[in-house]
Amino acid sequence: MEMSELRSFALAYLKWAGSGAQSRLAHEAGLPGGTLSRFLSGKNLPDQYRMPLQLAVARSFPMEARNAA
Repeated sequence: MEMSELRSFALAYLKWAGSGAQSRLAHEAGLPGGTLSRFLSGKNLPDQYRMPLQLAVARSFPMEARNAA
């Protein structure tokens, strides 16, 4: 998944999940909250966090919610 796609995927999940989801997502993916915050605001994500973040969002974001977003 490209960085822009991953960012859009994560932002769609966070919009759907609501309050506190960003902290839970960072914890689930095993990355620092500040790193996730910077990534969501447009900065690059270090390569070692790319797949863990993608998997964490995929586990947390039900398919029916993805299709509705």
